[in-house]
Amino acid sequence: MAIQPQTLSEQEHKAIICVCILAAFADGAQDEVERAQIERIVQGFSDEHIDLASAYQEVLGGKLSLAEVAAQLQAPSAKALAYEMAVCVCHA
Repeated sequence: MAIQPQTLSEQEHKAIICVCILAAFADGAQDEVERAQIERIVQGFSDEHIDLASAYQEVLGGKLSLAEVAAQLQAPSAKALAYEMAVCVCHA
């Protein structure tokens, strides 16, 4: 199944970052390699300002669940990118 390239919204970019943070903590901890990978992903969204600190606060403060974050991903390309970036964080 081919995914058509689309411009993702700022909300979708932030949701992707939140999925990555959740993935990093899935094993109960996060190390510097995972943190660095998340920062590289944020930098890849260079056209937008994503407040990484607030994303961490929302996720770690329990304000966002995986289901809530996933619901913010509307475009198929956003869903696919979130999955692939989470895999990258897990493999870091």
